[in-house]
Amino acid sequence: MCKEQAHRGPDGSGLFFENGVCLGHRRLSILDLTDSGAQPMVSKTGRFVISYNGEIYNYKALAKKLQKKDPHMTFRGDCDTEVLLEACEKLGVYQTLRYAKGMFGFALYDRMEQRLILARDRIGEKPLYYGFSAGGFVFASEIGALRQVEGFHNPIKREVLPLYLTYGYIPAPFTIYEGIYKLEAGTFLTLEKEVIFGERTFDPVKDGACGVKKETASEQPFFDGGGYQMHCYWSLVEAALCGEEDP
Repeated sequence: MCKEQAHRGPDGSGLFFENGVCLGHRRLSILDLTDSGAQPMVSKTGRFVISYNGEIYNYKALAKKLQKKDPHMTFRGDCDTEVLLEACEKLGVYQTLRYAKGMFGFALYDRMEQRLILARDRIGEKPLYYGFSAGGFVFASEIGALRQVEGFHNPIKREVLPLYLTYGYIPAPFTIYEGIYKLEAGTFLTLEKEVIFGERTFDPVKDGACGVKKETASEQPFFDGGGYQMHCYWSLVEAALCGEEDP
């Protein structure tokens, strides 16, 4: 999967594998050119692991927010990946996403709770695909990478063809493949041992186009309207989260 996205990250690659969970990353260095920005990155406590694609524009302000909360907080380098990772651990994913401004998609694995979180920026500038294939849960920043999973046989989803012919693209959360979805903008998805659900962190109508004004998210099944929950088993998680803006 990572090889499929080598064109997006020529400056390095990395893998994290533990208890059937695998996160991969291709790196294009932007902010921090040293190894301190290498990914997948493990938090200082060792609890969380992140694979991140994008850029947090206000990461310095976010770092100051963390240091105000904990005056002893230090960072290994000048890397928005590390700030994002530590913020998710110290502030929580929801509050971090409400504060962070930028373009991004990331996967965050909680080693203690065996919980995987996928998140996407407010406008959806950075793509993130996920789904079930070959007996496991898979995700990547390009849908082509998912086709590289051994045993990928997800058929074409013919029901979405009218959407493509109408709009010229297939709107999220659908994709051209059965069982493969595109994470919607301004949401994050949580995969636990028995259930997958999503939460919206930004609504352009309720929050306003120029900034977040009111917290509107509530925990709910990922697909609105139908009360639908996607039950799954904890098997294999494969990842190739890579991109042109990886710091």
